[in-house]
Amino acid sequence: MILALLWRNTGQRLEQLEKIAEADHPLREIWRQAGSATRAALLLEFMALANHRKSIQDEIGRWIERLRVAQLDAVTATWDRYGLDREDLTPSALLFMMNAIPRMMRLEESFGIRTGHADTVQIIERFLDRIEPLPPTNDHLAV
Repeated sequence: MILALLWRNTGQRLEQLEKIAEADHPLREIWRQAGSATRAALLLEFMALANHRKSIQDEIGRWIERLRVAQLDAVTATWDRYGLDREDLTPSALLFMMNAIPRMMRLEESFGIRTGHADTVQIIERFLDRIEPLPPTNDHLAV
């Protein structure tokens, strides 16, 4: 039953990732999804389960790796489209940070630890602002 849930969830995520690669702001969407408290909690539960049930550890790892590869395909296509250099930061390194940072923050926040979280999020978001700026809003025109 647990593996069926994982397969269903992963299948849905793979379909979403195909659409994200063609979106206007794919990196921001990956960052937004990675920051989902629900997704982070679910992944942490799967990881804890894998620690207790070695028989499904490999299966969970394979499905998570499939997601990571699909994300990497989307990030790499975006990288090339934006003409980004790979000397200081590679698509796979950014992807790892965009996935690991929110997950670790959720884990730490469950223990009341928040030091450095806001600064770290700001670093990622400043990077996204530079390479994938959002269009200006007309909020100032609202009456």
